[in-house]
Amino acid sequence: MSDQAQTGEYVVQPARTDDIDNIIHSIEQLLEELSGKTGIQLYQNSYEWCRRVIEDPSLGAIIVCRQKRSAKSLVGVITLSISNAIRVPKPYAVIEELWVDPAYRSVGVGASLLDEAMKFAEKSVLSRLEVGLPPFGFPNYTATEQFYGRNGFSPVGARMKRIL
Repeated sequence: MSDQAQTGEYVVQPARTDDIDNIIHSIEQLLEELSGKTGIQLYQNSYEWCRRVIEDPSLGAIIVCRQKRSAKSLVGVITLSISNAIRVPKPYAVIEELWVDPAYRSVGVGASLLDEAMKFAEKSVLSRLEVGLPPFGFPNYTATEQFYGRNGFSPVGARMKRIL
């Protein structure tokens, strides 16, 4: 992954440990938007997991987008985990979260984050990126699906989960 990619008024770069509070806040905003609920707080161990991923690229990557004029203000975050499956010839990355501040949507921030994620995947010799879409009832489902389609993703089916 390049050290940073600059586009217009923002910079896309690998997350630093001093970004963790802002990353957690951004993912909480994403979960609030997806669920329609307010006041969501991530688990305390989310901070430790964030730190581990930032420090150990064999676990994945966290890439942030920040305003050029305000280095502490994040306007986007993408998180990747590395996975393996018998059906896939090499390890691959899963996009776990992708959040863009509503004020920065449709101006290229999300696409820039995906570009940096692809660079990370290529540098890490991964075979592909996968992403799960939000639930079908999500108000921006179609726009989300179209965004990924415009950025080279193709449908592979819905995903399901079971909480343990």
